[in-house]
Amino acid sequence: MKAIEEINAAGEAALRLAAVHEFARPDWRMAREGEHFVQFYEDESCLLESLVGFFGEGLEAGDSCVVVSSGGRRGALEERLRASGYDVDAAEARGRYVALDAEETLAAFTVNDSLEARRFEQVIGGVVARAAAAGGRVRAYGDMVSVLCTRGRHADALRLEEMWNELGGKHAFSLFCAYPLSNFEGEAHAASLAGVCAGHARVIPAESYSSLASDDERLRVIARLQQKANSLEAEIAERMRVETELRALKEELEVQVEDLRRLHELSVGLAGTLDAESVLVRVLRGAMSVHGTDMGLLSLCDPARDGLDLKAHSGFGSVLDAIEFVPRGGGACGTAYEQRERIVIEDVEVDPVFAPYRGLARAVGFRAVHSTPLFTRGGEITGVLSVHFREPRQPTEREVRLMDLYARMAADVIECARLYERARRESEERARLLESERLARAEAEAASRLKDEFLATVSHELRTPLNAIMGWSHMLGAGGLDAATRARAVETIERNAQAQAQLIEDILDVSRVITGKLSLDIAPVDVASVINAAVDSVQLAADAKGIQLEVSLDRSARNVAGDAARLRQVVWNLVSNAIKFTPASGRVRVGLEHAGAHARLTVSDTGCGIAPEFLPHVFDRFRQADGTSTRRHGGLGLGLAIVRHLVELHGGTVAAQSGGEGRGATFTVTLPLALDEERATRRRGRRAADLRQGVETAGRVKSLPSLEGVGVLVVDDDADALRMLDLILAGRGARVVTASSVAGALEALEAFAPAVVVSDLAMPGDDGYALVERLRALDAARGTQTPAVALTAYARVEDRARALAAGFNMFVAKPVELDELVTAVAHLAGAGESSSSH
Repeated sequence: MKAIEEINAAGEAALRLAAVHEFARPDWRMAREGEHFVQFYEDESCLLESLVGFFGEGLEAGDSCVVVSSGGRRGALEERLRASGYDVDAAEARGRYVALDAEETLAAFTVNDSLEARRFEQVIGGVVARAAAAGGRVRAYGDMVSVLCTRGRHADALRLEEMWNELGGKHAFSLFCAYPLSNFEGEAHAASLAGVCAGHARVIPAESYSSLASDDERLRVIARLQQKANSLEAEIAERMRVETELRALKEELEVQVEDLRRLHELSVGLAGTLDAESVLVRVLRGAMSVHGTDMGLLSLCDPARDGLDLKAHSGFGSVLDAIEFVPRGGGACGTAYEQRERIVIEDVEVDPVFAPYRGLARAVGFRAVHSTPLFTRGGEITGVLSVHFREPRQPTEREVRLMDLYARMAADVIECARLYERARRESEERARLLESERLARAEAEAASRLKDEFLATVSHELRTPLNAIMGWSHMLGAGGLDAATRARAVETIERNAQAQAQLIEDILDVSRVITGKLSLDIAPVDVASVINAAVDSVQLAADAKGIQLEVSLDRSARNVAGDAARLRQVVWNLVSNAIKFTPASGRVRVGLEHAGAHARLTVSDTGCGIAPEFLPHVFDRFRQADGTSTRRHGGLGLGLAIVRHLVELHGGTVAAQSGGEGRGATFTVTLPLALDEERATRRRGRRAADLRQGVETAGRVKSLPSLEGVGVLVVDDDADALRMLDLILAGRGARVVTASSVAGALEALEAFAPAVVVSDLAMPGDDGYALVERLRALDAARGTQTPAVALTAYARVEDRARALAAGFNMFVAKPVELDELVTAVAHLAGAGESSSSH
């Protein structure tokens, strides 16, 4: 809009100028000496004609010329200058004609895709200074700005114009800039065009305007431009109006989706219990949440006394403890019971219905009451829900609609709880007699059927609005909106509908968990394949946010017994949750490692983290760290609850750790490995056998090379592994020094010069790579070359290549084969002695 206003203003200024002065054909001759001017052009030949005139005049006047242009344009310019009789070669030999390539020159002061002002001054300022020293004034032309615009970097082009202007304050020169008009097509580039014009002392329009022969023709062109600008302004205003209406519709639909989510949460919470007292409290809290208040009361009908019994209240303190009964027609709730309709008292201070209870209202501190009767499916009134507000208030249409839906659900739940409670009491009473027991069972079955019917009603009420959302998408698609807006509207509505469907699936899974109907199909499972499949399914989501997704899998911890589909659901939930709460350009790491008799899966992220007070509740159903209406992340908070249940069904555990908000989170899942008996026995007894039977071990390896007198430094953070390696090497005669960390190894190297170093790679803090780096630094200082063996459970090809590239001489994978380790140490010790002897 600003660009259109500038076009109109320019047209009006031209008209005023035409009324007073005769038009002069605008070209480069209009520029004054030392000015920074710009010419827009439509055809390349027109630009070359202007450049030939600009530089030809300079060569005749003895000026120095600097040309920074692309190879094709630079060659065409020089060819035309020569054809016009100018000796370009002689001027170039005297330093008065300097030609540079635009791409190469631009690269000379660009660092990490950013223009550097200091380098620009060094490169371009040096060229201008040398040209000035050659004699005469300096004329310069550059199309680096045009190159940037062609690449879509309009902001950098404007920055480069500023750098030229800053250079003009230090060196005297005239600068000719040129842009093809095609670089600024469309409304999106209007601001860039205005910025280019503002950055120059003079602007020369394209040839379609400057080539016009008469004032009348120019005035006609200006009039047409004004008409086009006015038409474009009207079109943009209409589009903005349509977009505003669509945005309002979208916001309305988002509010409806949020309302449906709340109804989901309320209905599932109500369905989770049939205890009468708990149901009443849940119903009251749900009604207050619909209206966003903290005050309310729930009354149930008492036919014997023709009134209402107060059963639950909130926000009144102890004021209502002494009030147990409200007669028909008493206050808002008694009137709603009597008239069988909603009663709205917008201000208790002026409404005569509430006159007898104004003292109570003032004592408690409320000014408005909305009371809604609860009807059973048979049309009988079962109670009244009342919500209170501290300020005068009239309910909105949305609140009325939501309250009607909620009241219907609440009445069904209360009726179910009553029937359930009645069935339970009758079952207890008739337990003494067989006939009584049969009747109680029938009553319980009736209550169960009512519960199922209630769940069906809830499902119907929640799915119907989804149909309405999809209906809106089809209506928008068939309407008169433009294609882009219609497509965006349909996409938004359908995306919300699909998200709602996913929430329903989560709720159904939780329902199966609650009822104990969630079962597993147990079979041998390759956990690595499950992880890869789950990661593949979320890779696009990670790429969309620019999140780095790292996967590290230990091949020795792959096999478990479980349900592959449910385990994939566990991994998918954890990884997608990490991506969801990790900001753009963050990192999510998925790791699988061996942990004794278990496989340990970890999913860690660099996201928003978990507050310490919420961490103990992170796996609870329906619990979310941010439950406000302004929260940034959607969902019902069911995913982690499902993860915990599925992991526990597999005999495993899941835990969450976080350093707090903004410090990321790590979720750890342990699952028992599925090992055959022989392998399990061997794994359990390997370390103990190696430690207890050192003599037998030495006897079995008599054929191995002797390490008599060979000094070996062994580094491993695992105490058992360190003892085993010590026993093996010492059993072959080696002098062994052990260390459990890189720091300990460096201390040992100060007093001990080993023939060979054997080091684990994965250690807390500094790892084996850090150790070999320090070792090679010490070797360089001492003039030695200590052989080193890398020992690790990470046995991939890339792990071996990395270890050897870091400076290790050999690579031995865990679990360690005794003969392989002894042979490696003996070989390296011999090689080291041979090297030393030379």
